[in-house]
Parts: sequence; C-alpha cells; structure tokens
Amino acid sequence: MTIQVRHAVWEDQDTLYDLDLKCFDDVWAKEFWLHWFQDFKVVFLAYLGDIPVGFAACEHSNEVVLIEKFGVKQQYRQHGVSRSLLLAVQLQSLNYDNHVPVHLIVPEPWLYPGPDSVADWMRKVGFTATRPLLTDYFCINGQDLDGVKCIFEEVKMALCWQCNTRVKFLEDGWVCPECGQHGKPDLIAPDWEEGRRLNAPYNGGPNAHQSSST
Repeated sequence: MTIQVRHAVWEDQDTLYDLDLKCFDDVWAKEFWLHWFQDFKVVFLAYLGDIPVGFAACEHSNEVVLIEKFGVKQQYRQHGVSRSLLLAVQLQSLNYDNHVPVHLIVPEPWLYPGPDSVADWMRKVGFTATRPLLTDYFCINGQDLDGVKCIFEEVKMALCWQCNTRVKFLEDGWVCPECGQHGKPDLIAPDWEEGRRLNAPYNGGPNAHQSSST
C-alpha cells in the first residue's frame, strides 16, 4: 500500500489529536493544535491508503526547520512512514534560498538504551546528535528533562537485498552491518526514498522494493 504525505489543514485537528494520543503519553491539548494552525506552522500528515498513520509538526524560519513533534502509530512502524515524512520536511527546507537545515530536539533519556530509546531509529534515518544540552527543554509528566538537538543529514541509503537492513552507501561501496553483504557503488540504487534494494540478483542490479524503514 502506498504511503502518501500531505500538508495538514484546519479540519485535520481531530485527526492530529487522535494520532498524537496513539503515539505519545504526553499529548498536546486540542487547544494547542488550534494555536498551531493559527500561528501558520506546518504539519505533514502521512496516510497508508485512507488510514492516517503519522505526522510531523514543524516550525520554520529562514534559518532552520525545527520538527517540534514527530510520530508514527506503532503498528505502522517499519513501513517507511517516517522516511516519507522526513522527505516532505526536507523538501519544505528547500523552499528557502539557503536550503536551511532540519533539526529535531528530543529528550536526553530517549537516547539511552531502554524501551523508550529512539537512538537506533535516529541513526538509521540520518540524525546526528549535537552538544550542548538544552537545559530543562521538556516538561514531561511533570518532570523537567534536558533536550538534545539533532541535525538531519541527507544520507543516501537503501536496502540490503539479503536481509532488508538499511545500509549507507559511500563512494567506495557499501557493506551490510548485519549479514556482511557488500557491493560496488555503481550497483546502488540512487533513489533511497523509493526503498530500492541494493545489488539484488536481478541483472546484478537493484530491484524496486517497498521501503521497510521505521
């Protein structure tokens, strides 16, 4: 089923609140979503068929596109939804003359190992954590938490045909960290957003394949 991403509009407030409720414990109030649209901020909605499955709420300026909140329903993760949303955000950043960077700020504890960790996902999709910490940036369930600013880097990636692991490809080729498959750069699919396989058996080159990323 195809992933579709579009700009959210005023009438999508209830849909966004429902998605927020299903993705997070610290849900934005409906009034907050109302103010979000009144302030002309940007929200992207992702659909699988006619089912809303994820969102990215962004604040933008001439210097940065800041993702304020980003969520995908748990049962629809590992299907390429987050990558499709990030592509939409990245295209938004291209609307500015100087191609402004995309930032995401996350609570510091979410980068540590544990059931709430998002560290692996952030590495896979191309975010790099930076210092210094943003002191008491979040208040979640009454607890003040430091924030970590993460910068999105356009990382060319695709799927290993052997085990479907996401791998980065470099100038001298690629090596899958899971199964050890490797290949040359001339056999690597150029369009990572289309979820193409790396060095698939067909003609020794990449076959189109549905994205399996978070």
